[in-house]
Amino acid sequence: MLDAARRLKYRHNLQARQLRTGRSEVVGILAWGLSGGVNLARYQAVERAIRAGGYRALMGHAAGDEELRLQLAKEFASSAVEGVIVLNTGGAHDAAVQVLVERGVPIVSMEPLEGLSADVVTVDRRAGAHLVTKHLLELGHRRIAFLCGKLTVPANAERFQGYREALGEHGCSPDEALLVRIARSDTWGHYGQGYEAGQRLLAVRPLPTAVFCNNDEVAIGAMRSLGEAGIRIPEDVAMAGFDDAEAAAYAPVPLTTLAQPVQEQAARAVSLLFERIAKPDEERQPHAIRLTPRLVVRASCGAAAGRKRICEH
Repeated sequence: MLDAARRLKYRHNLQARQLRTGRSEVVGILAWGLSGGVNLARYQAVERAIRAGGYRALMGHAAGDEELRLQLAKEFASSAVEGVIVLNTGGAHDAAVQVLVERGVPIVSMEPLEGLSADVVTVDRRAGAHLVTKHLLELGHRRIAFLCGKLTVPANAERFQGYREALGEHGCSPDEALLVRIARSDTWGHYGQGYEAGQRLLAVRPLPTAVFCNNDEVAIGAMRSLGEAGIRIPEDVAMAGFDDAEAAAYAPVPLTTLAQPVQEQAARAVSLLFERIAKPDEERQPHAIRLTPRLVVRASCGAAAGRKRICEH
């Protein structure tokens, strides 16, 4: 049969199949941006999970453009996609996601959503930030800087909350001078912004003995900036990131970080979406699943080298 199909130059007609079955077997993926290493890894894991379930993936990448993201959401809502995975969001209130929810498109978000009723499978950034800050505190650090993204973004706010709570549990109060904001408008931060934040960090006196960064790209950028100023990692300043992007293990000093459970998150998000698609009329409360990241200790925090405990009060 396959040989006959090849001789006749048969081409599978998806539109005809949709008319016959009433289903497109297409799932949309809505992404604010894929610039971060972990975002690309998450996209790849989601696409594989969608294909493994017998569906095709249709990518909608806004590249940080809010108007384009809204347009993509409207196109998904008016097209034949059977559901949408929201890969990442552009802020606390996401108008694009609201369009999908209001038009009854089944969605599962991989980022926190505020004020919208939808399934969410996300990473517990609060627990992760608490874990890595506690690790630095247990190494003896008390002046721990935080290179942070916009705190209006829920994922960033969760990181700050975990950082602050860990400090409080060890009798430390967050010092405003140690909160170094990542410049410009990007939500998460990249290498160049980390480099610039590292330069601003050099002006803080006394210099912090440890730095927790919003993500690995920011940490690696800051690491370069500090290195150019003669600051040694981890001898002078310990460094930690978030995500465990591929670059973290290959940084000039291998980076201590928090590994996001990308494969599990993608598998559970796609599974939930398939359940919604299979039972469109079933009424149930949205799921809110939070997966805990794993601490990966490498050389940048000094723990592996058994560094001298530093107690700054």
